[in-house]
Amino acid sequence: RSLTVEKAAVCAVMAGAKPEQFPLILALATYVPFGNSTSSMANMILVNGPIRNQVKMNYKGNVMGPHNEVNAVLGRSFALMSKTAGNLHAGKTTFSALGSTIQYNSLCIAENEEALPEGWDPVHVQMGFKPTDNVLTVATGWSYISSVGEVQRGYAPQYLLRDYMRSLSGMGSSVIMAPEVAGLLKDSQGFKTKQDLATWLAENVEKTVASYWGNGVVSTMWASMAIQGLEPYASQRKAPPESMMKPFQPRGIGVIVTGQGQTTWFATDFMIGRGVLVDEWK
Repeated sequence: RSLTVEKAAVCAVMAGAKPEQFPLILALATYVPFGNSTSSMANMILVNGPIRNQVKMNYKGNVMGPHNEVNAVLGRSFALMSKTAGNLHAGKTTFSALGSTIQYNSLCIAENEEALPEGWDPVHVQMGFKPTDNVLTVATGWSYISSVGEVQRGYAPQYLLRDYMRSLSGMGSSVIMAPEVAGLLKDSQGFKTKQDLATWLAENVEKTVASYWGNGVVSTMWASMAIQGLEPYASQRKAPPESMMKPFQPRGIGVIVTGQGQTTWFATDFMIGRGVLVDEWK
């Protein structure tokens, strides 16, 4: 189905949007429909740039909670546009057995750029955009694992992240952490940039070959490449089932700093996609 500015505006009004929020919704419309699969695929919306403050998005306390109107409106708009213009309807064009409650709001967050440690660039700057650019990004994935409690002195935060990431599919990851965790990782553990942390995780997260290839989504995505002899998939698939492998590549691990107030984080397998320049839709 065609998606026009008029149709996007109708969905925006249904979601409770205000005019100043509409450029974000138009940028988000370029992703419609959201990820749809027979698995429990879901999405995350990430906003970077000055527009976060202009429209009063929440990127501080309880950032993933239901308490900020703009975050909720943006996520709800994505669902409405995907169901109408995207033609996603349960039992007709969607066939997941379990689905995901995350699709109600698509985990809509903004990065707390003001609280980033020195040397840790915002996600959009890592993509090549300017710090003053307003950029919206959608990530697609399945798993979303909370650290449960705060980081403890006896076990460094990168080791906890490593332990949790072993249970992810290995296709990609976005680690979402509070600024307090980012500060510890930089000042106490020596990770000067987000890329330093991503590289360490890629080198230290391991799982068995059987566990990696036993995931149906992984097999669907990469088995054909392994059969063709493409590396690293071919060698990984031929390895003994109980041997250990490193499923992640540094470029496939994103680091997002948001929230405020505790040393907590989430390990997710949401894979960050391309960024859309919101300013082109103003």
